[in-house]
Formats: sequence, structure tokens, C-alpha cells
Amino acid sequence: MAASRRLMKELEEIRKCGMKNFRNIQVDEANLLTWQGLIVPDNPPYDKGAFRIEINFPAEYPFKPPKITFKTKIYHPNIDEKGQVCLPVISAENWKPATKTDQVIQSLIALVNDPQPEHPLRADLAEEYSKDRKKFCKNAEEFTKKYGEKRPVKDCVCLRGCDRMPREGTEGLSDCSNSGRAAPAAPIQLHRSEVSVRRR
Repeated sequence: MAASRRLMKELEEIRKCGMKNFRNIQVDEANLLTWQGLIVPDNPPYDKGAFRIEINFPAEYPFKPPKITFKTKIYHPNIDEKGQVCLPVISAENWKPATKTDQVIQSLIALVNDPQPEHPLRADLAEEYSKDRKKFCKNAEEFTKKYGEKRPVKDCVCLRGCDRMPREGTEGLSDCSNSGRAAPAAPIQLHRSEVSVRRR
């Protein structure tokens, strides 16, 4: 499948280069069309936590765009209560097959760090953000502390379904393992960035 080949290549590029704001990426080799990972924003009020997202790629990828869903609740005018996000780069009218997943993720991180109240999915939060920024930031920070995931200190890209392939310079580090979350399983904290892959 062309989509799987493209996604495997993109995953390998991310593995080699790393993304400091998209961490603990989890992909099942049997289904490369679904990725999960943690968005780690830099800017307050979202820098107090991390947010799990799921990226679903259509079988027609890259000719059709992926869809992104937030699995962690977030207090944000551009992300609704179901986790749907308004991101222009993956809209049907703007999507370009040459756009890579890392570019999509960077656009998402930029949106989380810098909300766009003029294109809201939650009008009430957009109004609060525009009219009372201090109140918005207080509410968003409290919401993040309550619902956000712990920010990862370490990082790994976990590809379930084939042999373990550590990044260069990380030989001998521990493998990824299940943590009780729904598949794909979350990796354990690692000593340094690495890719960990397994056969079932």
C-alpha cells in the first residue's frame, strides 16, 4: 500500500530527526494508518501539561489529508469538546499531497501555542480569550493541570510489530512496554531518545 510506504518513510525521518514538541509516538506496524503521541506545548497556559493526540490517515494518503483528534481534554478555542481541531493545513481545500506529517504536527503545535479566536470551534472560549485574556489563561492553566498528561522527560518512538531499532548512540537502552492504555500501548519512560520496535 502506497500510504503505508509513505508513512513508514515519514516515521523513519521523524525517528532520525526527532521532534521536541511531539513525543512518545506510538504506531502499530500492523496499522500504520493510526499514530498516537503527546503534544508538548511551549507557551503558557498549555506548558503545564501534555496532550495526547491521534492521527488517522486515510487509505488514500497522501492524496487525502489525515484527521487529528485530541484524546486529552484541552481548554482551547480551536479544539472542541470532542477533540476535533480546526487546522487549515489539513482542510480538504488546502491539503497538498507533498505536505508531510511533521509539517502538520508543527502547524498543530503552533495553533495550540497561539490560539486563533477568529476561527473558533468554541465561540465561548474565543470570546473569553479575546475579551479577558487573564481569565482565559487562568482557566486554561487550571484545566491543563487537571486533565493534561504528565510532560515526558524522556522520549521514544514506539513501533509495535517488528524488532527493536534504537537510535544511533542509544544501544542497550530499555524497550517499550504496555502501560495499560488502549492500543497502541504507551511506552515506558526511557533514558534517552530511541525507537523501540517489537514483533508480536
